[in-house]
Amino acid sequence: MKIDLNVLWKTPNAKPLYQQLKELVQGAILAGIYLPGEKLESEKEFIEKGNLSYPTVSRALRELAQEGYIIRKVGSGSFVRPHFPMVPSQIKNIVAIYYNLDTPYFKRLHSGIEAECRARDIRLHCIATGLTLSEEKRILTKELKSRKFDAILGYPFGSMELNLRLSEMIDKGIPVVMIGSFFCQFQCDSVSPDYETGSENAAAFLLDHGYDNIIHTGVSPKFPFNMLQIAVERGIKNAISASGYANARYHKLSFTIGEKGDYPKEYWRQLFELCDIESKTGIICDTDAVARDVIDFLTARKIAIPDQVAIIGAGDLPLYTMQKPLQLSTVAWPLERMGREAVRRLLVQKDNTFDSSVRIIMDTKLILRDTTPKQLP
Repeated sequence: MKIDLNVLWKTPNAKPLYQQLKELVQGAILAGIYLPGEKLESEKEFIEKGNLSYPTVSRALRELAQEGYIIRKVGSGSFVRPHFPMVPSQIKNIVAIYYNLDTPYFKRLHSGIEAECRARDIRLHCIATGLTLSEEKRILTKELKSRKFDAILGYPFGSMELNLRLSEMIDKGIPVVMIGSFFCQFQCDSVSPDYETGSENAAAFLLDHGYDNIIHTGVSPKFPFNMLQIAVERGIKNAISASGYANARYHKLSFTIGEKGDYPKEYWRQLFELCDIESKTGIICDTDAVARDVIDFLTARKIAIPDQVAIIGAGDLPLYTMQKPLQLSTVAWPLERMGREAVRRLLVQKDNTFDSSVRIIMDTKLILRDTTPKQLP
């Protein structure tokens, strides 16, 4: 199913189940989980997957139809209306917070956020918090005290102290959506790419092409700021386990960026040693930026890409992927769609559509270019 029915509260003090189910489906429609014209799961599926009664499911769907969200067709099922009603939103001002508004990553997110805000007549204000904790603290203190916003879009910040201050905003009833990751401690929605499936597809592709020495590399944040890295590692290990290749090897190589944005010298030495030229090495990077630096390092040392070493990045940011002569293969993240989805989740939260936090995981796509073989085996 497209929605998680396990979030329905079946306790005496909870809302009636039909109302919870109705609001959950309504929120999925508003968030674009169910698209206009799309068929919902059958009543039987709702009953079996959610352990619900027929009257509960029937009433929820009947009220959704009465309010204009779905069309029920006898013998065919329930379908999302081609043009479902736009719920008037109480949100008029959204603040989007990121450390640097000029990065390719944020610019693509911003295009989606801006488009959705414009369509809903919402004012958008973007704040750059900077790279240092002192600068981040100063800027956030000023902005969060100003309260010139109704809702917040934020990428996980660099310190738990500041994230806890953001949690205070959540406790005050201000809608917050985290983009790119999530914190289980926060009662707010999140929107992120499917890092795990993306890395699993990348690793499976490399293994199928004979690259049985897999290196996973990227920065090394600590929990809970490393959800991306955890998901990527899990995906790679899933692919290795499913491949059945007894000789497949996995190496994780992390690093910490210096104050001047430089890599540790020890990192490059270790990376070079792990690239087994006698076999074929596949490198999966957490981001396109890291992948581009790895390409430059290995080509300077006369390593043949992709014959000896194949490289896959993540994000599909043209600044890094489309450089000549080697255009980067990558796991594409749907950043514009994520931006739009994040705004929709804020609206759903503000309208109290459902009380539980929702994690939206969006599909990724493996794009093959010069740094890997370009065809399936």
